[in-house]
Amino acid sequence: MKIGLHRVFIPRMALARIYNVPPMKTPGGVLLEIHWTLLEEDEPFSIDAAALRERVMPVKIANVDALVLGVEDLILHLCMHLSYQHYLQLGLRGLLDVAMVIHKFREEIDWQVLVNIAKSWGIERVTALTLELVETQLNIPVPSEVIDLLLPGGIDHELLEEARTLLLDKMVSEEHLTPDLVEMNASKNLFSKMKIGLHRVFIPRMALARIYNVPPNSARIIGLYWERLKYLIRSYGGTMIKLSRTKETVLPSVERAQSSYSLHDWMSSRNNLSS
Repeated sequence: MKIGLHRVFIPRMALARIYNVPPMKTPGGVLLEIHWTLLEEDEPFSIDAAALRERVMPVKIANVDALVLGVEDLILHLCMHLSYQHYLQLGLRGLLDVAMVIHKFREEIDWQVLVNIAKSWGIERVTALTLELVETQLNIPVPSEVIDLLLPGGIDHELLEEARTLLLDKMVSEEHLTPDLVEMNASKNLFSKMKIGLHRVFIPRMALARIYNVPPNSARIIGLYWERLKYLIRSYGGTMIKLSRTKETVLPSVERAQSSYSLHDWMSSRNNLSS
């Protein structure tokens, strides 16, 4: 079976910011993406890959021996994937993934182990919030002490309602509101706005190489910053004009984006876990 790489990949180079081999695809359309960590770039968590390997379980897939994540690691990965990495935008489909694993392995889950791993990763808030949604939205029971162990004092009711609204929200926005655009919209300082914009154009060359599928040491990299600028103007220029001229019409989208990014920041914070 032939599998083709869809992006440049140079193992010899220092790819510390990359967490997976570029997606590979068979002629029949099967997509394979090999990860060596569960974290995306620049995420404020810490996962011990060696510890993950110690907890893997042997299974058979298509009659082939394989290793999969331990059940507690799998649940935590799904919580992080839905709530933090995808901003709850996978909706009930993503929540159902968590619920089905909990239901299937309900007799095997060691909840204290799950809590300990969540704390070692730094995802107590991510996990507590997701498990609360699993229980309240899909009626999958989670031991009451688990939330208290993860987040003493529990989750603020308004914050939980905010998360539930984002999870169930089917509104499709015409505006492409990234965290940077939300920050630029909130800033009243022209210099600060320009600084944010330049930061989005002049990204690290390794990131630029991945986007445009060229080796990071290619001479083409410099010219690709111009391509990057044109792409940003095409993709977000219209939204920036709307934000500057007709803020009332885009206010619902802005408020939703602000709510999403605010919740995202809360999940990544480890300070004052009782709040």
